[in-house]
Amino acid sequence: MFGRIDLCDLALEHPTVSRSHAVLQFKRSGEAYIYDLGSTHSTFVNKNQVNKKVYVDLRVGDVIRFGLSTRLYIFQGPSDLMPSKKDLKFF
Repeated sequence: MFGRIDLCDLALEHPTVSRSHAVLQFKRSGEAYIYDLGSTHSTFVNKNQVNKKVYVDLRVGDVIRFGLSTRLYIFQGPSDLMPSKKDLKFF
């Protein structure tokens, strides 16, 4: 879980990050998704705003941002799962 409170797995200090902002979860298949818990200032994946309380699939190389923070988090994994550069919208 990402957020400002100490109970979160990754505590973020930016004032636009909600106390319980978003959660990263894995499916049994190993695929991952992010879920915005209803934050005030949203979660973004590759500059696209994530709808609140909707599961969004993540791919290796996706860039995640919480609220209006300028810090970026890159979802990492095996290099063979990286999308080709032509598929990336933020380059």
